[in-house]
Amino acid sequence: MKIIHQSALDKSRWDQLVADNSARIFSCSWYLDACAQDWYVLVDADFQNGIALPFTEKLGIRVLYPPVFMRELDFIGTDMHFQREAQQLIRDSFPAGQFQTTQPWNISPFTERIYQQISGPYKLNQQAIRMVRKAGKSALEIRKTNDWPAIYAIICAELSDKISEFNPANLRRLQALLQQLEAHGQLHSYGIFNGQELTGGLLFMQQADRLTYLKGAAMPASRDAGGMYLGMEQAIQYAQSQELHFDFGGSSVPGVRRFNLNMGGTDKTYFSYNWDRTPWWFKLTKSVYRRFKK
Repeated sequence: MKIIHQSALDKSRWDQLVADNSARIFSCSWYLDACAQDWYVLVDADFQNGIALPFTEKLGIRVLYPPVFMRELDFIGTDMHFQREAQQLIRDSFPAGQFQTTQPWNISPFTERIYQQISGPYKLNQQAIRMVRKAGKSALEIRKTNDWPAIYAIICAELSDKISEFNPANLRRLQALLQQLEAHGQLHSYGIFNGQELTGGLLFMQQADRLTYLKGAAMPASRDAGGMYLGMEQAIQYAQSQELHFDFGGSSVPGVRRFNLNMGGTDKTYFSYNWDRTPWWFKLTKSVYRRFKK
């Protein structure tokens, strides 16, 4: 096995490995290109087993990290010996890392994190039912649309000042990701319309057996009228009609998790593994940076 930088990687061969194993969309080369600052893959000689390794470089030290809009990355392939050997090689090759995966690793410390999903029958709770009915009685209508740039513009306007994740660099990554999803025919856009006016929307990505919520937002009047609830309900119904898992994208943030559970989601677990063997001067510099950043 060897670690290959993305610039030297046969990406068509890597993407074939992803496709052959029905791996999550996060491992596709074009998804990594859009979201990660930089990335490697660790792969065997025959491209039968591998894992993507997003990294950032700070003060000359390469650190694994979870890119924005990329919840987890898993080992691809079934060779458990490869996976055990790879876990050690990854730790040896990167002095520090935070790596998120649905698969258990033999690494400590780690934390359990959650996302929400619907597989099979679901039930809205009373809060969600009230909001869907409220939206249904209003002038709002949910329609599929190809005008994702207009929805993206609303997301930028409504969320950039409210959520730290939506800084200019990450918004550029989101735009690049949406362009790639559209190019690969895997983008689903639901607009929240008041008459002919687009007042919000929800963006999803579809791969294999899964419809995953990416991002969405609505103008205040449409949000208060239940537009996001109505849009999410319509997307869930589409997923049900296609026998797809509905993936909320997930969150441990209490308010977001509560919304997802209200809509019928159930918690699913993934793991965040962390290690830090960086030199003392690196830790000190990072600590000082964080202090001044506040």
